[in-house]
Amino acid sequence: MSEAERDDRDKREAAALIEKHGLSKNLRTLDAIQFAVVKRLGSEVLRHVYCADRPFAALLREEGLPVIDPEESPEAEGKTQNP
Repeated sequence: MSEAERDDRDKREAAALIEKHGLSKNLRTLDAIQFAVVKRLGSEVLRHVYCADRPFAALLREEGLPVIDPEESPEAEGKTQNP
C-alpha cells in the first residue's frame, strides 16, 4: 500500500470515527485522525498509547487500546492503568 493510499484510508476511518463518536464523545478532527492511525497500527506495533486527554483516553480504552496517562502514576495507585 502506498503512502497516499494509507493516508486516504486513515482519513476515511477518521471521518467514520467522527460520525460514530463526534457528538456523543466530542471527538474532534485531529483526535479522530490520531485515533485512525492508532487503530491501524494496533497492538502489534504499539505497546501503549500515551495520552493525557482523559475523554480521548477513555475512548481509546473503549476500543481496547492500552493507554497510559503520563500525568498519573500507576505506582501511586497500586495498579496498572489499563487492566
